[in-house]
Amino acid sequence: MAFSKTIARAHARDHIRVNVVSPGLCETPLIEEMRQDAFTAKILGSIVNFIPMKRLGEPAEIAPMVVFLASDAASYITGQVFSINGGLNMV
Repeated sequence: MAFSKTIARAHARDHIRVNVVSPGLCETPLIEEMRQDAFTAKILGSIVNFIPMKRLGEPAEIAPMVVFLASDAASYITGQVFSINGGLNMV
């Protein structure tokens, strides 16, 4: 995050925007594979209990932020970190 903010600051005058999308755990084939192991499934369950929304995210819930940040609608946004994690980092 610090590196991205440094790059954002250095290149803002060049109209180059640098932002970070920091996704939480998402339902992916890797997570599904991890659920096959009882111990790992228990750990994932514990993590989900800490997420205020009480579930893992979906990749489709992350993609819109990436698309937005790449668009002209985000032309005045740089040096920011967007955590998409069901509220986990509020805890």
